[in-house]
Amino acid sequence: MEDHWPNRKLIRNCESWIERVHSCCNPQSEVRNSIPTHPIESYDSRPPLAFRCDTFTLGCMLDKSFVNWWLGRVAPFADVTPEKLAAERESLQRQQDYNQNYADFLNSSVLPAIDTVVKMLAQARVVHRVSTWGNQIAMRIHLAWRWGELVIAQRHEDCVTFEHHIITEGERRGDDSAEDHEHQYDLRDPIPESIAMQELQFFLSRIAQDLVEGPPEPELPPGETPAE
Repeated sequence: MEDHWPNRKLIRNCESWIERVHSCCNPQSEVRNSIPTHPIESYDSRPPLAFRCDTFTLGCMLDKSFVNWWLGRVAPFADVTPEKLAAERESLQRQQDYNQNYADFLNSSVLPAIDTVVKMLAQARVVHRVSTWGNQIAMRIHLAWRWGELVIAQRHEDCVTFEHHIITEGERRGDDSAEDHEHQYDLRDPIPESIAMQELQFFLSRIAQDLVEGPPEPELPPGETPAE
C-alpha cells in the first residue's frame, strides 16, 4: 500500500530534495555546484516539477524542520477534486480575460485621453503630474488653493475603478475639505473608449467648480436693507 499511495511518495521525494538543497546551501559541501536536477514526481499525471538550488532558493531560506512539519500536515489533504480544479481553471481564464480587457482599455482609451489632457495643461501652464505604479495610473493637478488627483486602477479582478479626490485648502490649518467620487466599470466585456475622456472631463470639472466667486455682499447693519 505504501508504494502506491501518492501522498507518501510525494513526501519521500520532497524530503530527498530538501536534503539535497541543504547540502547545496552548505558552503563546505562538495556537491554545492554539481547537484543534478531532481524531479518531484506528480501524483495527478501532470508533468513532473524540477528544482535546482541555483534557481530555486526558497528551500535555502526555510527551516528544514518546519518544511518537514508543514508537509506532514498538508500532504494528506493535497488531493483536490476534479470539479474544484476545473473551477480554478475557469476562474484563471476569466481573470486573463479581465486583465486583457483592462490592458486594451488603457492602451486604446486611457493613455490617449491623458496625453490630450496633459498637452492642454502644459500649454496653459497648469502644474500637473502623471505617475504610474503597479497596475494603476494617476494624474494630479495643483492650483493655488486646491488640488485634485484621479487614480485609474484595476482594484478588483473584474472591474476598473476611477477614483476622484479633490482637496480644497482652507484659510487655517485643519479647514481643508475633501470631495471624493468613485466610479467603477465592469471588465467582463470591453469598455467603450469614450469612458476615459468622460471621466477625465468629470475630474477637470470638479477641480474648476466654485473657483470663481461672486462679488462680496455689502455689509449692512442689522435690520437695514440695501438701497435701491
